[in-house]
Amino acid sequence: MLPIPAPPGFWVIAHRGASAYAPENTLAAFALAAKMGVTEVELDAQLT
Repeated sequence: MLPIPAPPGFWVIAHRGASAYAPENTLAAFALAAKMGVTEVELDAQLT
């Protein structure tokens, strides 16, 4: 797992969190994405 640097003026957005490393759309995936240095997290909300 490598940190993802954001160039000045850009955002790094994690779609569904760090879904390559944790189940997508989970708190674990979002927390891992934050540790990787993303600036935004986008999720897919679903009714269950």
